Amino acid sequence: MVHAVNIGRLGAAIAILFLHTVLASKWGSYGNIGRFAVPFFTITSCYFTLNTALSSSSFKEFIYKRIKKIYLVFLIWNCIYFFIRFCTYEILLKQDASLLFENFFMILFINGFAHHLWFLPFIFICSIVLYLSTRYLRKEGELTWFWRISFSILILLSYHFDLLINLSSNYVLILSHNTLPALAASFLIKKNNRIAQYNSMLLFLFLYLFFSSLFIKYSYIVYNLSGIILFVYCLNSPLILSKKHSKIVSTVSFGIYLNHILFVEGIQKISFKFFNLKDTFSTYLLIFILSLLMSVSFCFIVDKLKLKILNGVVQ
Repeated sequence: MVHAVNIGRLGAAIAILFLHTVLASKWGSYGNIGRFAVPFFTITSCYFTLNTALSSSSFKEFIYKRIKKIYLVFLIWNCIYFFIRFCTYEILLKQDASLLFENFFMILFINGFAHHLWFLPFIFICSIVLYLSTRYLRKEGELTWFWRISFSILILLSYHFDLLINLSSNYVLILSHNTLPALAASFLIKKNNRIAQYNSMLLFLFLYLFFSSLFIKYSYIVYNLSGIILFVYCLNSPLILSKKHSKIVSTVSFGIYLNHILFVEGIQKISFKFFNLKDTFSTYLLIFILSLLMSVSFCFIVDKLKLKILNGVVQ
């Protein structure tokens, strides 16, 4: 059900926040438990985009909606992060901010001034791929299994042999490349009531991979599998929320993803510079909790102020 998928999105957003809290510390390996989130977000976005693409009347209509829903949000938040980083350098740190202007347009329109924003242009491009594939290869409103399997194989081949993209040293391309199996899975997965009887097993497998990621060396095979399994579990879960609560959970999850770096970086700087906190795991856990509380509060504040676009909600 979509309700369970929304709860999964919220859990994934919180996992991303935890990952980015500990990422640059000596406790960074603990953050690996949050790496399932990007494959989960990828397959979730692509699965529902695929269904939207099948029902869209024209490419112009589809691309307009994608620009409003994804790329406009990316540009607005990118400008916010640029302004904050510029002020931090020039006003707080009294340092030259000229570094921000290197490859300015590439960062502004593709990479992002905060490292988590890369995902939005990536999903935007995936949307175009999904539309074009369904538009010309569907039959009677459905994408045939022949083309589903063919495209999935093509994507997985590009993942293994780097056929479609050149990784070079581009951070964004490396991350995008690692999420391609989740993109392929969006072509193959469908809701099936018979799967619901195995949901307890799927949950067990997800939790096993989730905790195993603490002990396994950086491996996107594990992260992709856990993200895909969690999505299948959520898609076939009988859990139902009220329309109001489902909408709140969906909005807050995207809002946390967009704004959390503001609070993680801000609280870390204040904690270590002004309070001289020790570099311990409990310190980072405290920063994570405070960042989460402030991030969620920010989501509700901007919603009340009718600035819903900052939560990724576009009318």
